[in-house]
Amino acid sequence: MSAAGGAVGAPAEIPGTAVRVSPHRLPRAAGVRQALLPGAGQGRSGAPGALGCAAGLCLALAWAAAIAALPAPAAAETRDAAAPAAGTRTAPSATVTTLPPAARQMLPGGAAAAANEPDAAGGSGQQSPVVQFSTPGLHTVTLTSCNAIGCSLPISQQVLVLDPHPVLAATTVAPAQAYVGQQIVLGALATGQPVLSYSWQVFLLQGQTQTQVAALAGSPAIWNTAGLAAGSYTVQLAVTNGAGGASSSAGVVLLPQLADAFFSVTPCRAIDTRSTTSPLLNGASPRVMAIAGACGIPATARAVAANVTAVNPSTGGVVNVYPADYTQSFVTLLSFNSGTVRHSFAVLPLSTDGLGQLAATTTASRVDLLVDVSGYFAPSP
Repeated sequence: MSAAGGAVGAPAEIPGTAVRVSPHRLPRAAGVRQALLPGAGQGRSGAPGALGCAAGLCLALAWAAAIAALPAPAAAETRDAAAPAAGTRTAPSATVTTLPPAARQMLPGGAAAAANEPDAAGGSGQQSPVVQFSTPGLHTVTLTSCNAIGCSLPISQQVLVLDPHPVLAATTVAPAQAYVGQQIVLGALATGQPVLSYSWQVFLLQGQTQTQVAALAGSPAIWNTAGLAAGSYTVQLAVTNGAGGASSSAGVVLLPQLADAFFSVTPCRAIDTRSTTSPLLNGASPRVMAIAGACGIPATARAVAANVTAVNPSTGGVVNVYPADYTQSFVTLLSFNSGTVRHSFAVLPLSTDGLGQLAATTTASRVDLLVDVSGYFAPSP
């Protein structure tokens, strides 16, 4: 099968996965369709299926019956429609006519299974060969069906073969700068043949020496820095599956946990989405809100004492408020019903990147948010 530029939405397989190409039991309209073979796996995460598949899917490439446009063979065998045999199709007269075994599929780039070895021309004379692709990319299978009268026009279908090796698309360590005692979120996004395993190792850097201080698994993973020394750390990630592995690393700086003092301010509304921005929306990106610089809150503030209010939510839901340099919140600040006004007093840690920001998300369709501050925490002078 030769590689060719392909249509978007081509069926996806993994190199080494068996693909069954079948010209029968199809609609008569021209074109092609695809379907999963029963018991052949359920997506890239499925178990190896029947038909001699390697890990992954077996894909039935169903070809439109150009065969139907050919004159029927003169010596076609007719059977009772109540007991159709394999390799047959049902005619409008409710009889079943055996198709001649003269279908040729060109399979450049693929190797047929032992029972259906390709011929010297790089194709197969079988009606339903099982093919294994050894390289990723777009591959094209071409079907030509023949009988004693002649041959159909060739029909082609493209198959997108995916790389089974892990490929890291993104790695997140947030925040990249934190105070000792804070939690750090480790996350990664990778592609490859399931199952993918994520393993994290954290090392304290001391000159030329690295000392492992933590080992975690999964994505996301939470690294609790309580009890660790201030300094520079490196976080190493390894993603592995049966086909291989990928790795990455990122740096983290832990700041010393200094004693904070509380400083009161005149109660002040720092955030009001009704007048300054649009409401929070479910599914939208986190709303980043600048707190430092508002209401007398200095850039050195590490947290604020605030009353957070959800106003007139269109549906029931929750609001989460957390440091803006975190990727997500793990604590619900407020829960509410539709049309209500709910508030909660909390000490809200600010981002540790020097910007003094909060982020907020909601599960309600829409809700306005108020943040009224009464004081802040900062290192003692």
